[in-house]
Amino acid sequence: MLRQTACILMFTASLTACGGESLRFSTWEKGEVDFGDADTVVLIDGYGAPGALDELRNTLTNKFQSNGYFGVRDESHDRAILVHDDDGGLQLNNQQALPQKALTLEVDILERFVVNDYVVQEATDEAGNVYDLFVPIRRAEVRLDVYLAADDGFALMNGVTYHAVRETEDVDVPDVDLLRDAADAALAEIVSTIAPHTRTHAVPLDSDDESLRPMIDIAQGGDLDAAIAMADERLAQNPQDAAVLYNKAVFLDAQARYADALETYDTAIGLDAEKAFYREARNDCYARQRAAAELAP
Repeated sequence: MLRQTACILMFTASLTACGGESLRFSTWEKGEVDFGDADTVVLIDGYGAPGALDELRNTLTNKFQSNGYFGVRDESHDRAILVHDDDGGLQLNNQQALPQKALTLEVDILERFVVNDYVVQEATDEAGNVYDLFVPIRRAEVRLDVYLAADDGFALMNGVTYHAVRETEDVDVPDVDLLRDAADAALAEIVSTIAPHTRTHAVPLDSDDESLRPMIDIAQGGDLDAAIAMADERLAQNPQDAAVLYNKAVFLDAQARYADALETYDTAIGLDAEKAFYREARNDCYARQRAAAELAP
């Protein structure tokens, strides 16, 4: 399984609203599809020209891999498609069982064409007169139908249509390139609907005390375990140090250790209730904990 609960993407020493610095990290947030414990997307055959379908599946594979949450398998060689069963769900027409812990995805090509057209633009001649200028364009349209089945046959997407248009004034652009651009836009929207997305957070750090600089630098460099260990050494000497407790909470938060982070945030707030960004970070951590729970199997 490719996904992680939280993924450190970037660290920064940029200034924040509280006047200090921040720790940036990324977490997964659920998309529009309730996919349960599925960790893989299985691509199957569909309706349309074979070459165009192969290109769609290759693009889908790349986009799911780039997203990073799901593994992806292309099983279109079985030539199976999804059909409706008597209960309104979806099953494979070859009577094989749907893959377990996976989403079975069929994409059908409804329309795929390029037309010559024109747009009207307002222009001004040398005398200052305004007139309509007819500009030739070429327009590509792609319309796809999507079926998505959970491993129990539940229809998560049942003939949802995605439509994308690409236009250009360059009349020499090959049809295949225009169609590829339109299809790419539609497929990007499909992946965005199905897969969770990452959200980057910039959580303020308490950097008022210069003696905290080493642990902050280490955390911003990506070694959160070492930063937490340094915070624990400081807390062994002074368990009431609110700034150290707060920064430790941020480090735990970035590791998706939400229960420990929330407890540590609360302790820091109890010691220093004047810093509003302590409470804001705590509330944001709670929201991240809830978002992670929605993704848990």
